[in-house]
Amino acid sequence: MKFRAVRPDKLGSVDAIVVPLFADTPPPSWLPRATRTAIARIQKQEHGTTRLYGVNTLHGDPRIVLVGAGKPGELDAERVRNIASAGIRALWRSSLRKVAIGVPRGALTSARAVQASVEGAIYAMWRPEVHRTRSEERHLPEIDTVTLVAEDAPKEAIDRGVAIGISRSRREATSRRSSS
Repeated sequence: MKFRAVRPDKLGSVDAIVVPLFADTPPPSWLPRATRTAIARIQKQEHGTTRLYGVNTLHGDPRIVLVGAGKPGELDAERVRNIASAGIRALWRSSLRKVAIGVPRGALTSARAVQASVEGAIYAMWRPEVHRTRSEERHLPEIDTVTLVAEDAPKEAIDRGVAIGISRSRREATSRRSSS
């Protein structure tokens, strides 16, 4: 899986966008107006759309995966990691290749928020069933490229997130195999 970061106005073509939704706040202004209107309509009709890690999907082009982010004042790196992970997990059964993740900042620095988003995406891609022996029981997610939408995203933050995400995923896989 490849990661890259872009400013909101440079997003380009993606198959899906993971959008964090905070309680009592409008959708991110970098989304197209039609998308913001559709999200606002869902927020009014569906109770709990901003419930922490709750997922709703708008099927369109691109697909919009809304992830409840709770209250904006409670945002920390762990929450950013879990938001990214919930959005990616919602796409497990899809055949989408290019996904964008809107990186929420709050009180975090942009570098820390980007790193946490990368870690969350990597954690979500780990699937225990890929280690099964029969091919019909294995299903690998198809996601190839993850674009992080952030105002400022240093490459070092992406590299650090990849290194931490991969090392933790390997450690979990090893500990689960040894405990079985």
